[in-house]
Amino acid sequence: MVIDIGEALVLEIAFDSGTRPDERTLTDIVDQAILPAVGVTAPSAPEGT
Repeated sequence: MVIDIGEALVLEIAFDSGTRPDERTLTDIVDQAILPAVGVTAPSAPEGT
């Protein structure tokens, strides 16, 4: 199920933008969707990133 969530978000972004998600977007997907889905809190990013 968690893999399906990540895959769906990546595909949605790719279809909406017409390009592959960049590294920052992929990191956001992991931090904001996948990790919480498995009960893990993402580490906080340093200010300004």
